[in-house]
Amino acid sequence: MNAPLTDTLDRFRADYAAHRAAEGRGLVEAELLDLPRLRSGPLARQWGVRARTFEAFLEHVADPIARDAGRPLRILDLGAGNGWLSYRLALRGHECTAVDIRDDRVDGLGAARAFRARVPFDCLVASFDALPVVDRFADLTIFNAALHYATDLGATLAEAARATRRGGTLVILDSPSTRRTRRARRWSQRSMPKPPSASAIARAACSRCRTSNI
Repeated sequence: MNAPLTDTLDRFRADYAAHRAAEGRGLVEAELLDLPRLRSGPLARQWGVRARTFEAFLEHVADPIARDAGRPLRILDLGAGNGWLSYRLALRGHECTAVDIRDDRVDGLGAARAFRARVPFDCLVASFDALPVVDRFADLTIFNAALHYATDLGATLAEAARATRRGGTLVILDSPSTRRTRRARRWSQRSMPKPPSASAIARAACSRCRTSNI
């Protein structure tokens, strides 16, 4: 990675960590360990959405895949933030790897220490477009409220597909639909073709794996 890009990423990490701290994203240990349930505070409603998504994900994706496999899954958690999803899935016996570009203790991977003290899982500081894992690494690859941070959606999904085994599953959780964003409205107002949805690009990039959008 060249020096200007490294400097830019370092500034982004520091600035975004400060922004997240100002939003109240840094939680005390008891709150972290209860995620995705946050019972009070200005972010409780948002976490309520995450909790409902998590239950649906378990019921319709993770648990059925594990039952069919007859074994714990190897899971790649992309844009993992503080690692709460890897923690929850590791508690269920799965082998989890949490990946995020940030390692601060606000809600980056540095905050995963509380989780990893209770159940082991790996944490890797890396970008979506250069995952430090071998080909066909994961049975299940998850973008958990993270795909909308991709700077190159096609490249990001192609890299996720590379890291997912043949017949594996790529899941997109709680990411805004492109068609609902202001950018998409401006796009259509210019009478240009609508941009492809994330799920359409995922299907193209992951021709050898299943995709789910929850």
